[in-house]
Amino acid sequence: MNLSPEQVFALYLAVFLAVIFGSWFIETRRRRRGERGERRVFVCGFCQARIPAAGPSLRLRCPQCQARLDRRDLRAADEPEAATTAPTTQANEVKKEKN
Repeated sequence: MNLSPEQVFALYLAVFLAVIFGSWFIETRRRRRGERGERRVFVCGFCQARIPAAGPSLRLRCPQCQARLDRRDLRAADEPEAATTAPTTQANEVKKEKN
């Protein structure tokens, strides 16, 4: 099998670009997978404690103040403070029971 210099160059260029693209793709996936893990940390609306949200459950219990919170009412740890919403009434009832 005889390859001309143009074919050798094209083959070299194709392999080189495939390696660059493959490493970029793998690194991007690895970075996104890490970001997904960071998004699973929420902040309690009462005590501002960071809560790791493990599992698919929609209800969480704050380990610091023991308030029951819905996941949709919590803000992610990386969201700005203005984006917070009020905690649920059930969490307010837990707070009142403690006092």
